[in-house]
Amino acid sequence: MRHHITGRFRPHPRIWVVFIFGILIGAAGMLVYLGEKLDSFYLERDAMYYANNQKQKEILRLKTELDRLTHEESKRREAAGKIRKIQVEVLTPQRFGQETIKAEVEKLLQPFVGKSIEWLGRNPDLVDTVLQGRTIRLSDPKASAVQLHVKYVTLVDSDLKVWIDARDVPADE
Repeated sequence: MRHHITGRFRPHPRIWVVFIFGILIGAAGMLVYLGEKLDSFYLERDAMYYANNQKQKEILRLKTELDRLTHEESKRREAAGKIRKIQVEVLTPQRFGQETIKAEVEKLLQPFVGKSIEWLGRNPDLVDTVLQGRTIRLSDPKASAVQLHVKYVTLVDSDLKVWIDARDVPADE
């Protein structure tokens, strides 16, 4: 026996049309809603990319500035760690000839200019070795020569300061 679909169980074509229109309207509504959401996400992503690029530029600028400052600081430290100037104080009973003695001692110590303060600190006897007992001839006829004796050696900032005791050399030497 065959069952026939009667009017009661038979789907109505309008229901199918309404169903399909419902699906289409629902899909269009979802597309509009999700399209707006997607557009806002794209805009937010673009804003984040822009902000990220700005931060990257700022980081690069700060790195460049840090490198420049580090380089300047290392140059400053390097310059501060070297002897820049030599100061000589002459202790002698003679009033004349002190400038000649100063000039000669500065000329003898000139190789120390530009050397590291640490190097001189590790070899403190070098100044003494260069100057101790050295005889300097003077142009003054009363005192023809003086013998140098190092009293003190100090390093003040980047200056080498030396106190010299200059004693007359007896005429028979």
